[in-house]
Amino acid sequence: MRKHFILTALTALLLPIWTGGTASAQDINPNDTLQAVIRHGVILNSQGHSIPITYREDGTYSGEVSGVTFSGNWRLKQEARMCTSSSLSPLETCAYYPEGMAPGDTFEVTSATLGLIRITIREESSDRS
Repeated sequence: MRKHFILTALTALLLPIWTGGTASAQDINPNDTLQAVIRHGVILNSQGHSIPITYREDGTYSGEVSGVTFSGNWRLKQEARMCTSSSLSPLETCAYYPEGMAPGDTFEVTSATLGLIRITIREESSDRS
Protein backbone atom coordinates (compact mmCIF):
# COMPACT_ATOMS: atom_id res chain seq x y z
CA MET A 1 0.00 0.00 0.00
CA ARG A 2 2.78 2.44 0.92
CA LYS A 3 4.69 1.64 -2.29
CA HIS A 4 1.51 2.29 -4.31
CA PHE A 5 1.07 5.66 -2.57
CA ILE A 6 4.68 6.60 -3.27
CA LEU A 7 4.37 5.66 -6.95
CA THR A 8 1.11 7.61 -7.22
CA ALA A 9 2.68 10.62 -5.51
CA LEU A 10 5.75 10.41 -7.74
CA THR A 11 3.56 10.29 -10.84
CA ALA A 12 1.76 13.40 -9.68
CA LEU A 13 5.08 15.06 -8.87
CA LEU A 14 6.44 14.41 -12.33
CA LEU A 15 3.24 15.66 -13.96
CA PRO A 16 3.24 19.38 -13.24
CA ILE A 17 -0.06 21.23 -13.44
CA TRP A 18 0.97 23.66 -16.19
CA THR A 19 0.70 22.71 -19.84
CA GLY A 20 1.25 24.59 -23.04
CA GLY A 21 1.82 24.62 -26.80
CA THR A 22 4.66 23.19 -28.79
CA ALA A 23 7.70 24.77 -30.38
CA SER A 24 10.30 23.50 -32.78
CA ALA A 25 13.79 22.72 -31.51
CA GLN A 26 15.31 25.76 -33.19
CA ASP A 27 12.89 28.02 -31.26
CA ILE A 28 14.17 26.80 -27.90
CA ASN A 29 16.73 28.84 -26.02
CA PRO A 30 16.78 27.37 -22.49
CA ASN A 31 17.12 29.87 -19.70
CA ASP A 32 19.97 29.60 -17.21
CA THR A 33 17.81 27.63 -14.76
CA LEU A 34 16.97 24.93 -17.31
CA GLN A 35 20.60 24.70 -18.39
CA ALA A 36 21.64 24.13 -14.75
CA VAL A 37 18.83 21.59 -14.20
CA ILE A 38 19.89 19.53 -17.23
CA ARG A 39 23.59 19.71 -16.46
CA HIS A 40 23.45 19.13 -12.69
CA GLY A 41 20.14 17.37 -12.04
CA VAL A 42 17.80 18.17 -9.17
CA ILE A 43 16.51 16.96 -5.85
CA LEU A 44 12.71 17.14 -5.65
CA ASN A 45 11.26 17.37 -2.14
CA SER A 46 7.59 16.63 -1.52
CA GLN A 47 5.62 15.06 1.32
CA GLY A 48 8.78 14.09 3.18
CA HIS A 49 10.43 12.41 0.20
CA SER A 50 13.72 13.54 -1.31
CA ILE A 51 13.84 12.40 -4.94
CA PRO A 52 17.10 12.74 -6.94
CA ILE A 53 16.59 13.23 -10.67
CA THR A 54 19.35 12.98 -13.29
CA TYR A 55 18.76 14.51 -16.72
CA ARG A 56 20.78 13.46 -19.75
CA GLU A 57 21.42 15.53 -22.84
CA ASP A 58 19.83 12.82 -25.01
CA GLY A 59 16.40 13.80 -23.65
CA THR A 60 16.07 11.08 -21.00
CA TYR A 61 16.06 11.21 -17.21
CA SER A 62 15.98 8.84 -14.26
CA GLY A 63 15.43 8.93 -10.54
CA GLU A 64 14.62 6.96 -7.43
CA VAL A 65 12.11 7.26 -4.62
CA SER A 66 11.92 4.87 -1.68
CA GLY A 67 13.91 2.22 -3.52
CA VAL A 68 11.79 2.43 -6.68
CA THR A 69 13.65 3.57 -9.80
CA PHE A 70 11.93 5.26 -12.71
CA SER A 71 12.91 6.77 -16.04
CA GLY A 72 11.40 9.09 -18.59
CA ASN A 73 11.87 11.59 -21.36
CA TRP A 74 12.17 15.36 -21.26
CA ARG A 75 12.15 18.14 -23.83
CA LEU A 76 12.14 21.90 -23.77
CA LYS A 77 9.43 24.21 -25.04
CA GLN A 78 9.22 27.95 -25.41
CA GLU A 79 8.86 30.23 -22.42
CA ALA A 80 11.19 28.27 -20.11
CA ARG A 81 9.12 25.10 -20.00
CA MET A 82 10.41 21.60 -19.47
CA CYS A 83 8.04 18.85 -20.52
CA THR A 84 8.31 15.34 -19.13
CA SER A 85 6.77 11.90 -19.41
CA SER A 86 7.84 8.91 -17.34
CA SER A 87 7.72 5.15 -17.01
CA LEU A 88 5.10 5.76 -14.31
CA SER A 89 2.89 7.87 -16.56
CA PRO A 90 3.30 8.35 -20.32
CA LEU A 91 1.20 11.55 -20.32
CA GLU A 92 3.49 14.49 -21.12
CA THR A 93 3.06 17.65 -19.10
CA CYS A 94 5.07 20.85 -18.89
CA ALA A 95 6.24 23.14 -16.09
CA TYR A 96 7.60 26.67 -16.13
CA TYR A 97 11.03 27.12 -14.57
CA PRO A 98 11.99 30.52 -13.15
CA GLU A 99 14.99 32.36 -14.53
CA GLY A 100 18.14 33.12 -12.58
CA MET A 101 18.53 29.85 -10.66
CA ALA A 102 21.95 28.20 -10.41
CA PRO A 103 23.43 25.07 -8.79
CA GLY A 104 22.57 25.04 -5.10
CA ASP A 105 19.47 27.23 -5.54
CA THR A 106 16.01 26.09 -4.48
CA PHE A 107 12.68 27.16 -5.92
CA GLU A 108 9.10 26.06 -5.34
CA VAL A 109 6.15 25.08 -7.46
CA THR A 110 2.66 24.21 -6.31
CA SER A 111 0.95 21.03 -7.43
CA ALA A 112 -2.82 20.64 -7.21
CA THR A 113 -2.34 17.09 -5.92
CA LEU A 114 0.80 17.32 -3.78
CA GLY A 115 0.83 20.94 -2.69
CA LEU A 116 4.19 22.63 -2.32
CA ILE A 117 7.14 21.02 -4.13
CA ARG A 118 10.68 22.23 -3.54
CA ILE A 119 13.24 21.77 -6.31
CA THR A 120 16.95 22.14 -5.55
CA ILE A 121 19.46 22.19 -8.38
CA ARG A 122 22.37 19.94 -7.46
CA GLU A 123 25.70 21.65 -6.95
CA GLU A 124 27.76 18.98 -8.72
CA SER A 125 27.09 17.61 -12.18
CA SER A 126 24.83 14.56 -12.31
CA ASP A 127 26.22 11.14 -13.09
CA ARG A 128 25.62 10.65 -16.81
CA SER A 129 26.24 6.92 -17.03
